[in-house]
Amino acid sequence: MPCCFQVYTGDGKGKTTAALGLLLRATGAGLRVFFSQFLKDGRSSECTVLRERFPEVTCRYCGRGVWVKGKPSAADKAAAQAGFEELCTAVTGGAYDLVIADEIHHA
Repeated sequence: MPCCFQVYTGDGKGKTTAALGLLLRATGAGLRVFFSQFLKDGRSSECTVLRERFPEVTCRYCGRGVWVKGKPSAADKAAAQAGFEELCTAVTGGAYDLVIADEIHHA
């Protein structure tokens, strides 16, 4: 199966919004989507709407809900590692057509 990567970077807003736009289009087309966030903990507004209105999308939140400033703690590292392992399975396992790793470049 062909593989494609899209990377959204930059300061300020728009990266998660762009990823969610891609998720919305893919879900509408019937694709199987895995969405992970590496800093948020599932309590933000986009997480709520995904859980409530898009049950077909697999969502994982492996952040602790805080912005890491300076060196990450052991708990930050463990959360990121667990999320990365699940992400690798999602990418290689064949169960998903689209895998989104939101905030991974910060983690």
